[in-house]
Amino acid sequence: MVDDPDGNERGGIGVLDNGRGGVCLDYPEPSSRDGICLGVLPEGLAGLIINAPTGDNGERAMMAVLKDGTSLMKLADRSGNERTMLVVPGESPAQFLVLDPKDENRAGCAVEDKAILTRDQPIPH
Repeated sequence: MVDDPDGNERGGIGVLDNGRGGVCLDYPEPSSRDGICLGVLPEGLAGLIINAPTGDNGERAMMAVLKDGTSLMKLADRSGNERTMLVVPGESPAQFLVLDPKDENRAGCAVEDKAILTRDQPIPH
């Protein structure tokens, strides 16, 4: 654990027997949230999560590589709703998705083949 001069926790490093490991830095008081975390979960992903100092418990930005090799970057609004994602599933075309949490519209583009998605179309895998 890492503390500031007043003894408040400001971060930490943890490694578990199951292979999980993480490093986090916290926002200063009065926020009690992790600001940024870097972690490895062998059963699922390795990535970076960035939180806002206030708001819900959802992350605001995430960049990760999943167990299946998919690269993923997500950005969320102040309420933690995912608003945009960039997904690169293995050797498949990259996908850029724009999400509207109010009416679940999805629009996106599969970059390699320039396919454009519009409302109510399924996201390609």
